[in-house]
Amino acid sequence: MAKKDKLHIAMVGLKGLPALSGGIERHVEEVGRRLVAHGHRVTVFCRPSYSRRSGDYLGMELVTIPSIATKHFDAITHTALSALAAAGSSCDIVHYHAIGPSLVDFISRLAGQKTVVTVHSLDWQREKWGKLARIPLRFGEWTATKLPHATVAVSRWLADYLEKHYHRPIAYIPNGFAEPDPRLPNLIHGLGLAGGDYILYVGRLTPEKGVHHLLEAHRRWEGAPPLVIAGSEQFGSSYTQQLHSQTGERVIFTGEISGHLLAELYTNARVFVLPSDLEGHPIVLLEAMSYGLPIIASDIVPNWEALDDASRFFRQGDVADLAGKLQALWDDGVERERLSRLARERAAQEYNWDITVGQLEEVYKSIL
Repeated sequence: MAKKDKLHIAMVGLKGLPALSGGIERHVEEVGRRLVAHGHRVTVFCRPSYSRRSGDYLGMELVTIPSIATKHFDAITHTALSALAAAGSSCDIVHYHAIGPSLVDFISRLAGQKTVVTVHSLDWQREKWGKLARIPLRFGEWTATKLPHATVAVSRWLADYLEKHYHRPIAYIPNGFAEPDPRLPNLIHGLGLAGGDYILYVGRLTPEKGVHHLLEAHRRWEGAPPLVIAGSEQFGSSYTQQLHSQTGERVIFTGEISGHLLAELYTNARVFVLPSDLEGHPIVLLEAMSYGLPIIASDIVPNWEALDDASRFFRQGDVADLAGKLQALWDDGVERERLSRLARERAAQEYNWDITVGQLEEVYKSIL
């Protein structure tokens, strides 16, 4: 790089590492480990409610910072204290993730540090936030584009939206996917699965993910195969209780999973479904594509951008349409094989973490 080849970068605004769930955590884990491999120093500020691990992880330095661990104050208190900690360090760049954390970007600016904000989604649209909570998040769009030295968006539609509304240049740098880890069915036998005999959903259990649409579609399907719901909810259990209350037969909730079990579920699923009402640039779709899974997704813009023709789409929120698409794809081996091939090809051609990191280094270079 022009002024300083090796940088000290602080990652702020995520829950923590190792990445147990959440697209931002997966993003930072994959980007951070590669920045370290390029010779940079990466410090990641973590919440104790998410990860109690400190010290070295994949070459990154994990620092635990306290927070008020409630739905409305966990993220902002942790981010503010992390920004203050970074301000007293040798960081060259403080990299904020998401529009909410960008509200405290001014702390780093006052400390004379360069800042970058990556916008992963329009968080104020999430159903879990009430009217009052959405006000600062809407303002976070302004801070995410106006305060930092550079703003990054993980999808083209996000970049276009921010440029149109805030008249600032936005760097489009997409997510990537980790190399698939194909595994024969073994651990999934403990879930009562043999392989090739279930539908898979992976992601958080929050309203905007649309899992309730999927459960209702599955319940309407007479003689439906097993449906695996892999994920958990962070705060509270009201939505999870709602999901369990509408659960039909042959639905398996795994809770939070990772590692070999998750790899087995990806490898051996027959169909993957993402029924979201809201997304940014879903990493789980990229991972499902890398495993060559036939995919059904809601027809929202982020899913179209990620998948293009490598998926079957259903009308957002239309349970009947989803149920029909699920049954048709489950029974159509030729179509599943075609979608599997297209998914692998698109993943390999469009999404690569190494390219992502190279583009991010160029952004860092541009602000130094």
